[in-house]
Amino acid sequence: MVLVRPLGCALWALLCLGVPGEATASAVEDERRYSGVGRLLVPAVRYENGYARHYDERCSGTVVTLSDGAAPSSYIISAWHCLEDYRDLSRPLIFETVDGDRSEVRLVASGGTMDQDWALLRLTQAMDTALPVTRDPATPTAVIMVGFPRDRADGAQTVVHCAIAGLDGSDYRGSCALQQGASGGGVFSIGESPRYLGVISRGDGVSQSIFVPVGRFLPKLRSHF
Repeated sequence: MVLVRPLGCALWALLCLGVPGEATASAVEDERRYSGVGRLLVPAVRYENGYARHYDERCSGTVVTLSDGAAPSSYIISAWHCLEDYRDLSRPLIFETVDGDRSEVRLVASGGTMDQDWALLRLTQAMDTALPVTRDPATPTAVIMVGFPRDRADGAQTVVHCAIAGLDGSDYRGSCALQQGASGGGVFSIGESPRYLGVISRGDGVSQSIFVPVGRFLPKLRSHF
């Protein structure tokens, strides 16, 4: 049996299997192309033996737009499980860009379970780094996954090319491994003008990463945009 775990939950064992060397040739070019992918910082609380344990969850998220081309947007897609333990509403959720700029965000909607592992958040102010959501629901043969693994010493964005290896229920399985913290990151079409295809959800920590295709929750997005 293959064990599949979220890639962003701080309480799971560390998934240290992404390789910085897998990144695309030009880190600067990737950072510019995928500048809409940033870090999501979540002040979380989990109860253990009757006591509250506070910890900071670090995931990833993507500023997206439903427009055909790049356009300013205040909406971010991340993974539901990154927000599962967000209970202290007096402490804000924070989105951090690749340049280190921080903005508060609030939760708008989510799938509510690991089977629907997506979340929609809204920035207090729109950003011009939004990436367009795909209009083509066809199954891709290969994708690019982008996130911010927690154990990269340089804290940099990781970009990996990933072949589609099959299905995991209604989600897609990619033949690449990502590190803890990549949950909520973006999955994109390959090309000079990438389109957002889905949200990184979980993996086995060895050879696969699973993402939720945006087509599964696109009607929800349209109702909020």
